[in-house]
Amino acid sequence: MEHLKQDPHSFYSPDQPKVINLSWGIHELDTISKQLSATATWEFDTFGPTNFDTRELTIEAIVNSAGSSIPFELGEPEKVRGQRLSFVVPENKIVSITYKTAPTASGLQWMDAALAGGQPLVYTQGEAINARSYVPCQDTPSIKFTAKYSIRVPEALRGLIAAAEYNGRTGTDGQGYCIENWNMPYPIPAYLLAFAVGNLESRELSPRSQVWALPDMVDACAAEFKDIEKLMLIGEGLFGPYPFGRQDFLVLPPAFPYGGMENPCLSFLTPALITGDGSGIGTLIHEMAHAWTGNLVTNADWDAFWLNEGWTVWAEQRILEMYSSADEALVDYKLLESEFNSDCAAYKKNDQWEYTKLSPAADDIDPDDIFSRVAYFKGSLLLNALEEQVGRERFAKFVAKYIDTFKFTSIYVETFLNFVVAELGQEVFDTVRVREWVYEPGLPNNAPVLESPLITEVQKAAESSEIPSKDNVWSASMLQLWLELLPRESLTANFMARVDQALNLRNQANIEVRWSFLVAAVEAGYIEVLPDVEAFLNAQGRMKYLKPLYRALAETPEGKQFALEIFAKAKAGYHPVAISTIENVLK
Repeated sequence: MEHLKQDPHSFYSPDQPKVINLSWGIHELDTISKQLSATATWEFDTFGPTNFDTRELTIEAIVNSAGSSIPFELGEPEKVRGQRLSFVVPENKIVSITYKTAPTASGLQWMDAALAGGQPLVYTQGEAINARSYVPCQDTPSIKFTAKYSIRVPEALRGLIAAAEYNGRTGTDGQGYCIENWNMPYPIPAYLLAFAVGNLESRELSPRSQVWALPDMVDACAAEFKDIEKLMLIGEGLFGPYPFGRQDFLVLPPAFPYGGMENPCLSFLTPALITGDGSGIGTLIHEMAHAWTGNLVTNADWDAFWLNEGWTVWAEQRILEMYSSADEALVDYKLLESEFNSDCAAYKKNDQWEYTKLSPAADDIDPDDIFSRVAYFKGSLLLNALEEQVGRERFAKFVAKYIDTFKFTSIYVETFLNFVVAELGQEVFDTVRVREWVYEPGLPNNAPVLESPLITEVQKAAESSEIPSKDNVWSASMLQLWLELLPRESLTANFMARVDQALNLRNQANIEVRWSFLVAAVEAGYIEVLPDVEAFLNAQGRMKYLKPLYRALAETPEGKQFALEIFAKAKAGYHPVAISTIENVLK
């Protein structure tokens, strides 16, 4: 068992009673006031004084199992951690907290009926430290617990929980509501507490997987994700039996701020993946792979976030190359490298080079405020460097033992480093310079180079500013990579006008290609696309799209003013996490 350390993003102290089980009853989801009312009944491992994390919660009552009041203290609000909730756990180790959320809860998005299939929609986003805004908890990834859920919803809607077992609906209460019941027997951290309620329909993909979406999208989603069982079998061949029973997906409206969120048993996904050409399959694979690398073996604090995302990108690549080909998988990986380079350039410009470390010193910063592709790309590249050093066969044995050793636990960076030394040897550790990868900024000069025939073909075309033919056989990923690799120092409005005329990318069905074109066009000063940029920013809420576009606009005084005007109108449709992120970009 990992010895817990103080998580700087949590009020919980490791010497206090910790939670081991949750019974979470959500009584009301008020779509008018945008507030949730609920009771969280927690079971602890022992009794005595303890601290919880909360953010903008109204605590209405805390009682023991007999219904007697438990005194509590709510501390002053802090910018990052929120408010400390202190109370004494009784000897029978059961505490029930009845509370209400704020309309501004950072972990909830309430969508009006017009944007969500004719009925209101509400969903959660707990990562990184937002679960405390919709449930009082010990909001640190170092603690895992099992859970049971009941959620009261209108009869016409569906309530979905990220849990392995659906225990059905109980009857109506005479007011047009019913109760959805779920059980999660596998231990999870608080940031993976997730639910969604809305006008949602499902289609079965396999005996252990289904996809949920708004009615007008669900059939397209099912067609796009038809190979999920094949992908799960590939994953099991690489990493062992699937550990959480089911792998369902919920495709949310475009306001969802991420490509995906790996909520166990019910991953949330952006609708941008529904392209009709299968080019979004990498994100689907990524969220599925988190079941082994992230949900099963979890980072114990947010300095170790790369242990989730770096491992999962590495796992995604292994699954993708078996599903398609190593060449095509590398093209997708090269796209991630491009995003990483853009983030690094922004950090350098803003004197934030510290944040290109895998484990930066960011104790007093909300992890959402420094979210970037560093954890994803640099973390996975370190694993590739280790794999290159010892060979695939030996590294596969290392991976199997890593997953088996730490399954259903949370680990720190030093735990991982010690495990590398123990299993691969000090010589390998020193030759790869693992500690430099983790604790120094930028990429070490021994970083693996991403090369393949497809990448070389695209690079040559980009370096020579050769516009690909509309009739060529490039995949959407190759076309996007070409746009990303165009030399920015020689990019001109005239050239982007020629690209626009030749390929009509502003009307490209594949949203990733369209986004990359719009970013390049803005960077080149091709102002003819500004109406399309405005329409795009009003229609999309994924931070991957928002940050680079707003960042590119803000490079000039005129562009920044335009960006501020768009943001003022569009932010009502963005998730609270995305709003905070773009506000920081526009500062």
